[in-house]
Amino acid sequence: MVEIRSLHNEGLKNKQIAARLGIHRETVAKYLKDEEAPKDRTRQASSRKADKYREHIQQRLSKYPELSAKGDLLEGAGSRRSDAHRSADGG
Repeated sequence: MVEIRSLHNEGLKNKQIAARLGIHRETVAKYLKDEEAPKDRTRQASSRKADKYREHIQQRLSKYPELSAKGDLLEGAGSRRSDAHRSADGG
């Protein structure tokens, strides 16, 4: 983080640099201690557990538009409650 070094060279204290950049003051100290500025780390896109079911979910939502991907569809896939229980408790 070249910006940390630049702000430090301008006379700002670690706490001020941290507040300005939205990072912890110990992180500022660590980067200033290192002679070489850290390289930017990019995160790889992670897959989500639901990704392998995406096509199935999209088909179900197209076929049954009254379902919501958040509740009804997931409830139908996970907890199989009988129709009697659904009508008894209003669900």
